[in-house]
Amino acid sequence: MRRSRYSGSGYLLNDNRCSDGGVEEADILGCMHCHATVPRKKFESTISTYAKCVACDGPLCPACGLDTQLYGHGNPMHERTMPHDQWVMTSLREIHRREQNAKVLGI
Repeated sequence: MRRSRYSGSGYLLNDNRCSDGGVEEADILGCMHCHATVPRKKFESTISTYAKCVACDGPLCPACGLDTQLYGHGNPMHERTMPHDQWVMTSLREIHRREQNAKVLGI
């Protein structure tokens, strides 16, 4: 089965009637790099601040989209340019490397 960019999308129901607001309903997507909420309607509009990651084939929030455009995809110096799971694995490897070095040095 082929995965679409809308696989795993969620649904938002925001009820503000108690505070003189209204009910807001929307489909939401998650940013591929930081897992922030990306409203599907705004992502699909023609004029949008939201971006699409070509390498990940998924939506990006404005901050991750800008950083990816400026610094390139997967740049280790900027955490917003790589997918979240890749960033977590890189961070865990770095922690493990430091712990191993501390053991070798007897710290």
